[in-house]
Amino acid sequence: MISLLVRRNTFLGAILFLGIFAISFELIPTVVNAHGEGFSLTATTTDYIIDVDYDYTAIFSGDTGRFNFNLFKDATRTKKVDFTKVWARIVRESDIREGDTVFSGWIAKAVFGSTGLSISLPESGAYTMIVRYNDDDDNKITEATLPFTVYPGTAEQAFEFGIEFWSGIAGGLFLALIAVSGFVLRKRLSTQDSD
Repeated sequence: MISLLVRRNTFLGAILFLGIFAISFELIPTVVNAHGEGFSLTATTTDYIIDVDYDYTAIFSGDTGRFNFNLFKDATRTKKVDFTKVWARIVRESDIREGDTVFSGWIAKAVFGSTGLSISLPESGAYTMIVRYNDDDDNKITEATLPFTVYPGTAEQAFEFGIEFWSGIAGGLFLALIAVSGFVLRKRLSTQDSD
């Protein structure tokens, strides 16, 4: 009877360990790849350096990211230029000569933190951002056109099964196998006890 309890506890401990291991195996890639360091769209005019930072290392369609707008007077980017608002227009290249406007509007300078725009771009492809910085009197300080690329996101790859899908299927099948083997082992042990 004691050997039966030891076997059951060892088996349940092994199931618990393997279950936690399988779940942690699924979560680790998500946590490690959650955030990147970002990139900058930069243009230099005769008097200014326009610097538009993006939160992540790449832009993927369907994912929300943030553009932060900065304007500097020097190449080392230590002397910020005061502006009151930014006009931004984001255009996706298309068959139409002007392209498809995805966003166009004014963005007021933030009182605290960085001045920015959070946006989810709908499709992959070549894009252009036109940025204009204005002063207190609503006069243009400077403007620039900044090209960038949006890569296919998960929504565009809906029918492509990546490593996350297949590892989830494998982990689910593994856990189902452990559960079924536990029931089979319990049934065998209970029939041995009754004999």
